[in-house]
Amino acid sequence: MIQYIVHRLYEEDHISFGRLVSALSEERLLRPGQASENVAYQLVFILVGLATFFYTPSLTPKDGEFEITPSSEEKTQYVSRGLWAVKQIQIDAESEQSIGDVIKQFSGGKHLLLYSRWVEDDSQRPQNREDVLVKVTNVNYWTLRKFIGIKVIFVDSVWEHLAFEQRTKTLKLFQYPSFCLMLCVRNSKGTFLGRFFDNYFEDIIRERGFSPVNSHDFFRELVFTYRLIFGQSRDAYKAFRSDYENKLDEKDIDRDPLLYRLCGSDWSNECLYDELDAPHIRTVYSTMSDFPFFGQRLIELQEYVLSQSPDNFTTLWRDRRDITTFYTLWAALIFGITTTLLGIIQVGLQMAQLGATA
Repeated sequence: MIQYIVHRLYEEDHISFGRLVSALSEERLLRPGQASENVAYQLVFILVGLATFFYTPSLTPKDGEFEITPSSEEKTQYVSRGLWAVKQIQIDAESEQSIGDVIKQFSGGKHLLLYSRWVEDDSQRPQNREDVLVKVTNVNYWTLRKFIGIKVIFVDSVWEHLAFEQRTKTLKLFQYPSFCLMLCVRNSKGTFLGRFFDNYFEDIIRERGFSPVNSHDFFRELVFTYRLIFGQSRDAYKAFRSDYENKLDEKDIDRDPLLYRLCGSDWSNECLYDELDAPHIRTVYSTMSDFPFFGQRLIELQEYVLSQSPDNFTTLWRDRRDITTFYTLWAALIFGITTTLLGIIQVGLQMAQLGATA
């Protein structure tokens, strides 16, 4: 059944859940009369989610509902602080909406990710250059985990990548970069996944009149974010290895070997960045030109990081957002301590000398 669903996703653009159920019924892949039952729609919903990583379906949905499983610390029906606004929506067997439009209902009607170059008027454009710049030291794993105390969790839904929940201090990262790499190195139009994601972007473009984009660029950029957060900083990838190297089974990050390579080693060890024509390595990136898909999420994450201040000696030591300030502070501190110790030693020697001559 899933093979046929994959075939239909490749052959038919902007397909709906109802059309998939009808096609399965025509091919006699459903029991007679089952096509009119909610369970058939739920089965197709689950299989599409598992095959595309577009969303994480619940395997035990309530009767008459599509249900997702958000990767969240919250166990309530509503998850308004995250990407998803609700966890369940009613099945509408008569709807001809595309799969992307149906999934958009889970996010309260909002697009799952907004391309930063899609602006409807000049008032939405950043007014200052600083508004579109993201600094590596502000968003790398060392700063997020060791200084701010943000918990990083790896998720199945590609749309939850870099979604940050302030209340729970949780950052979500997509755990299958090999999936993204597959869609980068091959012609995206030649795979059902490439066509499926292109259809989603085309729906937005047609609805809002935005400039065209494609899934190839989207997945390339997603891969580049691993370099930004982990690979560019020695402190970051060493901290990742320290946190997760002995906990692969517990953290479920051993499902994709590429994930550990990208997160746990220096970026220069990975030739795939050159193959994918990654932006030149820098300490500061423009979210408009370098990360147009994930730029807004990076800016929101950076704003939260910049709002935090060290409150004890440990966090002061771990605060490396400004490397120049970090080394200046500790050089001055070491110099001051050394000077004080030398002064104490000198006083001690003088007292000893006076005692000897007395």
